[in-house]
Amino acid sequence: MADPLLRVFSAPAVRYFQEVARAGSFRKAAEQLNVAASAVHRHVGLLEEQIGTRLFDRSPGRGGLKLTAAGEVLAHRLQAAMGEVSTALREIEGLSGVQRGRVAIGTSDVLATDFMPSVLAEFKRAHPRVDVHVRVGSPSQMADQLLDHHLDALLCFDAAPRIGMSFVGEYALKSCVLVPRGHPFAEKRMLSLAECAEYPLILPDETQYLRGILDQMFHEVGVKPAPYIQTNSYTLMRDLVDDGLGIAIQTQLDGFSTRRHPNVVYVPLKESLARYSILTCCIANSRRLPIAANLFVEALQGALAGSFGKYRTDA
Repeated sequence: MADPLLRVFSAPAVRYFQEVARAGSFRKAAEQLNVAASAVHRHVGLLEEQIGTRLFDRSPGRGGLKLTAAGEVLAHRLQAAMGEVSTALREIEGLSGVQRGRVAIGTSDVLATDFMPSVLAEFKRAHPRVDVHVRVGSPSQMADQLLDHHLDALLCFDAAPRIGMSFVGEYALKSCVLVPRGHPFAEKRMLSLAECAEYPLILPDETQYLRGILDQMFHEVGVKPAPYIQTNSYTLMRDLVDDGLGIAIQTQLDGFSTRRHPNVVYVPLKESLARYSILTCCIANSRRLPIAANLFVEALQGALAGSFGKYRTDA
């Protein structure tokens, strides 16, 4: 059986009490509420009866109606509670796309080019009034911004575990050798690093994690790469392969990688590149995401599962 007090708190008694507390008078409160003063007296009296204490000091005098200590406590708590209700209503409106919001996502250049456009298109169709900011940078730079709360989420390859950062999706994709269509390697089922060293390479520069892996692995297999071009942009690396200037090593995004570069062929690499091809969605576990950001992360997780679900490692 429901608590009688809850029935009172769901009735006009609370609203009438709050209006009397604001107005300092039963008569003025009744005018504001457009009800009879007797109704205000009755409901406030019922509230006092249920609580078991007086909420107003009704002593005659020029000081007007005063809240008792109990009334002060109730008025303060009700104001805080109504603030929480207002916040909840705004968040519920945000769920349906009624309210504006802002999302900041960090990612890499290839993911920004290949994967993010479809995610953004779907999200903006559902939430057209939400502003979305996409920042491109290295995983370490983006992780710093995530932990400083300048980003709401991070989608990148090779995200190193950090204190305060949680992985909400991790996918082990394929490391591949990118070659132009018509290249001698284009028909191969698999390639080794030793074979790659025979042709001009387009390599990530020393600021990129992959470069250290490749240098070490070339050293271990006892080969030295042919003359190469280096850059910190994986998008440019792919463009250069498309132009026939060399071959490169990158991660393949199944269903996305060849859309913009149909003349680039992805041949699986024989050697493992550690965590280089691990695609990870990260959030900071030290904050509660705003409603718009939370909606975007949910949409991003859904898109990742739909596109790369078979590669998931943390399911």
